[in-house]
Amino acid sequence: MKSGSIDGARMKKLALAALAVLAISPLWAMEDHEPPVWAVKVDELEGHRQSGGSGLAWHVAVGGGTDLDQVWLETEGERTGGSTDEHEISLYYRRALTPFWNLHAGWRGDRGHGAGRDWLLVGLRGDAPFHIDTGLDLYVGDNDRAALEVELEKVFRVTRRWLFVPGFEATFHSRDDAAAATGSGLSRIEAAVRLGYELTPRLVPYAGLVWEKNQGNTARYLRDEGRRTEAGRIVLGVRFWL
Repeated sequence: MKSGSIDGARMKKLALAALAVLAISPLWAMEDHEPPVWAVKVDELEGHRQSGGSGLAWHVAVGGGTDLDQVWLETEGERTGGSTDEHEISLYYRRALTPFWNLHAGWRGDRGHGAGRDWLLVGLRGDAPFHIDTGLDLYVGDNDRAALEVELEKVFRVTRRWLFVPGFEATFHSRDDAAAATGSGLSRIEAAVRLGYELTPRLVPYAGLVWEKNQGNTARYLRDEGRRTEAGRIVLGVRFWL
């Protein structure tokens, strides 16, 4: 390890220590702002079918706070054919910068297939021009590892209740990591279209198509393991808030 690198255990301790302090920010804000509000957000809970078999994908967050300060625990992953392909869990603090943009910082752990990795994360999420929901996340790991994730999503209201939602994701890594099967540069892209029916503003069942492709050395590592590097699937799911 280089002298400037951060070992995984120390990095996780630093992230959790910072979050322990930041987590009570919503409570400090109670005197000047509204009381904290807590919620469960299921942005994605969907079954899918592809040539490799059926599976399940999820993206769930639990947390909340005030309009200015929030703390969230988030999990995202995918299972296919009875095994977990990938699983991420994040704990982060979010601070409102403007009515349309938030800054967040914390910790993320990658689990599932391959070696587990822990990251310090910092990111921005908000409403870009043309009402494009935009997420930019930078991850810093040990041994000079770093990654960048870009997420874009746009909601088109076709009718009063029907919603057409295209989305795009791209992941970049700073260096090759054979143990985690990720290559440097652009490593993965995903494009999706979903058509939802808004039963209520907090409950939207949907159907759609998702296509993903691994790039560069990421694809080479997966091929060496006998795994797919590109896949398309039909999805049926629901998005809701509690």
